[in-house]
Amino acid sequence: MKYLCLVHQSDDRLAGMGPGERRVSEDELREYVDRLRRAGHFVAGDLLEPGSAGVLVRVRGSQLLVSSAPEARSAEALAAFFLLDARDLNEAIQLATRNPSARIGPIEIRPVRSLP
Repeated sequence: MKYLCLVHQSDDRLAGMGPGERRVSEDELREYVDRLRRAGHFVAGDLLEPGSAGVLVRVRGSQLLVSSAPEARSAEALAAFFLLDARDLNEAIQLATRNPSARIGPIEIRPVRSLP
């Protein structure tokens, strides 16, 4: 079964990382993804630019509404995503706990349903 892991982090925390700290974080993340790939759990994943680089798109009736920056819903924003193949939710949780990003912010895990 597939599980989407949504990594949430504070944009301020990420912006405040020095070059050395960022390099260590990226190296740890690369090692984590390599382990997932070797074990056959990694389906897809990537880092996201800060929320300020994104837009929100809404269609209301025939009107297109685009916001230049996402509305803040919490102190932590979506920073990365990983699509994992796991036996069940318990295995997905175990895989997510090994993600070095879990030391910085929460990781939301959601089962993926196939489109009909």
